[in-house]
Amino acid sequence: MYLLAQIARGLGSNNVDHRLRQLDFRGAEHEGVFPNLAMRIADVEVLEGVLVVGSNLRYEVPLLAHRIRKAAMNKGAKVAFLNPREFDYLFPVAGYSADPDLVGGLAALVRAAAAAAGKPCPRGCVRRR
Repeated sequence: MYLLAQIARGLGSNNVDHRLRQLDFRGAEHEGVFPNLAMRIADVEVLEGVLVVGSNLRYEVPLLAHRIRKAAMNKGAKVAFLNPREFDYLFPVAGYSADPDLVGGLAALVRAAAAAAGKPCPRGCVRRR
């Protein structure tokens, strides 16, 4: 990657970044240097449920996809996805929503979870008209 960055700069471009499909960098100063799960990847195997938002795991994070597959196949974990389009996975998927509007889809998911739990919807998840 270093060599590729040097080649790009040699060709006159200073626009070198490693983040996939990210267009808005306004909050970048508050983010860490590296994204993380706040847990070890090995611990993903023992989770009872996983919600993946906006990622094609097999392509973007194959190691994490493998750990989630082990959780689903061996431990019976429920895995659900909210993605801009549908991707294939090699394990049972409990739920899948292919919606290009990820923010709207995630807000709808939060509203449904709040209703199922009998709790008020958190601020910001109410649909604005």
